[in-house]
Parts: sequence; C-alpha cells; structure tokens
Amino acid sequence: DDNRGVKGGLKKALASIGAVLEIKKRFPGRFSRIQAATIISKANMSGLPDVIRAVEKTGLLHAFDFVRGSRVSVFNLRCPEELSDYQPPGFDGYMTNQDMETALDVINSELWSRRQDNLFYATNRAILHTIKETLKRGRPVTGCMAGVADLILMPGGDVARCEMLKACANLKDFSWDLAALVASQGFKKNYEKTYGC
Repeated sequence: DDNRGVKGGLKKALASIGAVLEIKKRFPGRFSRIQAATIISKANMSGLPDVIRAVEKTGLLHAFDFVRGSRVSVFNLRCPEELSDYQPPGFDGYMTNQDMETALDVINSELWSRRQDNLFYATNRAILHTIKETLKRGRPVTGCMAGVADLILMPGGDVARCEMLKACANLKDFSWDLAALVASQGFKKNYEKTYGC
C-alpha cells in the first residue's frame, strides 16, 4: 500500500488475481499468460523470498520493478511538462543502487536461476539491470520501450506510455479499441515528444 500510496492496494490486487484466475478456469484457452508484478522498495525487500514463493503458488508469471517516482527517476525528458504526478506523498522507501543489486541477487536465487529458459524472466531481468544502471548514472543507458512493448491503462480508460508520464489518450475516444489508439496521430506525436527518457 505504501509503495503506491493507495490504501488497501494490496488487498485489491490479491482480489483481482483471484478473480482473473477464476475467469481463467471458466474460460480455458482465453489467456496466453497472466502475470503479477511486485514493486520492490526498502520496506518490502526483506520479505521478497516469501512474496516470490506466494506468487509462484498461483501459477502466474512474476514480474518485478523498483519503486520509482516521476520526479526522482526520469532523466532526459524533452518535455518535462509531460511528467505525471506519480510520486507517492511522503514516500522515502526508494532503494539505493546496492539495495537494487541485493534484490536482483534474491530474485535470481529464488526464481530466475530456476527458470533460465523463460524469455519473460530474462526480459524482466534485463529491464531491472537497465533501471539500476540508469539510476546509478543519472541518465538513460538505453532507449525505453514504454509505449512500444507495453502501456499503462488507468481507471476510466486513460492511457500513458509509462506511469512516469501523463496520460496521452483515453480508450473511450477510440471505442475501447487499443490498436486504433496506438495507431492514432495523437499517440504517435506523444511518443515522439516523450521518447528518449
């Protein structure tokens, strides 16, 4: 709850996982993959092995990220006015580079080393190493794939390339057609304006 600044967030996430797993049972073959994400901070780092084991029991793929905020984790943005307010108020659980290295070692020993043949986990590992290096250097070390590889869908249909950026469109305006939204000139212009951070 503290990582995201949303009271009851964990409870809602667990309820959502249960609901999605129930839908998967009722409609086999409809889902190619379902994943859960753990956002790591100083506050939950010590419990990481338990979290990994708990998610593993669900059968979901398990993605990880480090707690970041738009004001402390974004570099090289051409249009700073595009930054979101994604910064939990009063949050002080941001990890040091050494904390991140420790978390990566835990995830590797508890999960990744046992699933070396899994492209999803290899990709997540590469992303986390890239984030760690970007924060260490204070500048991007590679191009960000947000808006290409994935998107952020917010309540009410707002869509952003990344949680660090403001929403650039709403699915309602595209009859809930995500492909049409991504192909739109407005989305493409937003991508050009925000690429490179």
